[in-house]
Amino acid sequence: AGNQFALGNFEKAAKADSAAVALVPNFSMAYANKGWANLHLNKYAQAVDDFTQAMKGFQNAPPQQLAAIYRNSGDAYRMMEKHTEAIADYTSALQYYPDFADCYWGLATSYGMTGQYLLAENNFARSAKLLSGNDQQLSRLYVDWGGMEDVRRNYVKKLIDDSLAVVYDGKNADAIGALAHAYGLYGRMQQSVDRFYELARFY
Repeated sequence: AGNQFALGNFEKAAKADSAAVALVPNFSMAYANKGWANLHLNKYAQAVDDFTQAMKGFQNAPPQQLAAIYRNSGDAYRMMEKHTEAIADYTSALQYYPDFADCYWGLATSYGMTGQYLLAENNFARSAKLLSGNDQQLSRLYVDWGGMEDVRRNYVKKLIDDSLAVVYDGKNADAIGALAHAYGLYGRMQQSVDRFYELARFY
C-alpha cells in the first residue's frame, strides 16, 4: 500500500490496506494508512472510521505518531464541517504534541467557521509562530487567516494578512488573488486591478 500511496494511487492504497485489516483485524498501521488514503479521496466519514480504529492500537505509540492520527481525524471532521468534533481531535493531538503547528491551524479554521474569532486568531498566531522559517506554509496560513477576516468584514486586517501572504510567497497564486480581492474591498481599485493582472500570468 505504501508504494501505491507514494505514486498517488489512493484507491489502490485503500484497497490494499483494506485487505490487510481483513487478514489482521487489529493492524493499526493499516487502518491509519487506509484513513490517510480515504482522506485524500475525500471519503471523510470512512477516514474518520479508519482513524478511530487506528487510535485503539496506537495508545502506546510515540506521542507524535498518535498526535498525527488525531490531526488527520480532525482534518476529516473539519472537511465534513463537523467542527465540534474537529476541535476535540485537534485538542487531543496537541496534548500529545504541543508544538504541532498544523493542529493550531486546524483549530483556527474550525473556530473561525463557528464564529469564535478570538480563539481563531489566537490559534492562527500560535501556528504562525511555530511555522517561522517555512515561508510557503506561512503564505498559505495568512491566506486562510485573511479569508476569515473577509467573512467577519474586517477588511483592514484582511488586507494585512493577504499582503503578508504575498510577502512570504510571491508565487502563491491564491495569495495574489486574495490580495487583489482585499484591495478591491478596501477601495484601492487600481492596486486590485494590478494584482489581478499579475494573477493572470499563472493561468
